[in-house]
Amino acid sequence: MNRILLKYTIVFYLLLLPSSLLAQNGDTGPCSVPPDIKVSRPNESGPPTVINMGFYLLDLKEIKDSDGTFTADILVDAVWNDPRLSKKSLGKSLFDCELPLKAIWFPKILDINKRSGESKFDDVVNINDKGDVRFLKRIIGIFDNNYEYNEFPFDTQTLHITIASYDYGPQDLVFKVNREKLGMKNEMSLEGWDNIELLEPTVETINIEGENRNISRIDFRINAERNKGYYIWKIILPLCFIVLMAWAVFWIPPSAIAPQVGLSTATIFTLIAYRFSIGFQLPQISYFTRMDKFVFACTLIVFIALAVAIGTSNMASKGELERALKIEKVARLIYLILFIVILIWSLVL
Repeated sequence: MNRILLKYTIVFYLLLLPSSLLAQNGDTGPCSVPPDIKVSRPNESGPPTVINMGFYLLDLKEIKDSDGTFTADILVDAVWNDPRLSKKSLGKSLFDCELPLKAIWFPKILDINKRSGESKFDDVVNINDKGDVRFLKRIIGIFDNNYEYNEFPFDTQTLHITIASYDYGPQDLVFKVNREKLGMKNEMSLEGWDNIELLEPTVETINIEGENRNISRIDFRINAERNKGYYIWKIILPLCFIVLMAWAVFWIPPSAIAPQVGLSTATIFTLIAYRFSIGFQLPQISYFTRMDKFVFACTLIVFIALAVAIGTSNMASKGELERALKIEKVARLIYLILFIVILIWSLVL
């Protein structure tokens, strides 16, 4: 029994010996590469490695004004050449292989403005016989973005997806736009935005504050125009009706003090309640947008109408009815002209 066990043990080790010798030489199969390839970039003492970047926008899901983010589904396509992985250099082809990133040199590109998200593809690469390495990654994520609201709600926003290599500067690595692999789907699931288009990407070098060094980055940009119809029908038009309701006070005789004051105060309360209701639909920022200017100006002239109504009613109570009627007659025209000027100044110019 012991002789049989010894015999099978010797056979097992003899079969295992060739594979262990191959492992010691760094060659474990047709898809293996020398381990030292992942230590340094291709042609380390030569010119910088060029990373050809493609980008495809699969979907734009949401733009949130409240926290300055947007949600996108994107496909990133990065290609670079590593002659050490070519068929000529290795003596074999890696064309049918899918190698993990950790097995080769990788530029460590990061989507630096992504707040959260998930990757749909594994971190693997494909390599052709020339040593061209291709890395595909699909990302569904929430990205930070700086919005400009001066023209709100008639604004067009530019969304940025920034990719950079934190470990390598421009002397080691440069990005290049692969225009043949730039594109986007025709239909997006995003609501409230129109005319979505992919702009020309920008490539630049940025300085890392506090570290006194530069890194290379590429910025993919998406333009989106806000659908202003919602704000016109749901905010601007009802506010116009409130302003015109305040205008009606000038058509009530000054002698009718109770109806005049009652209508004016009702308009004020309606305006205050309306401002509270629309406050959650407007960007929470410290400067005035077009919409803020319009709302503020409308509030101002409604209070002016209240002040005039109180003044003319006071005149009528003191027996100056004719004078009060003349003031109201002039106020009708001035108020209407002033409202038209506000519309043009805040929403058109």
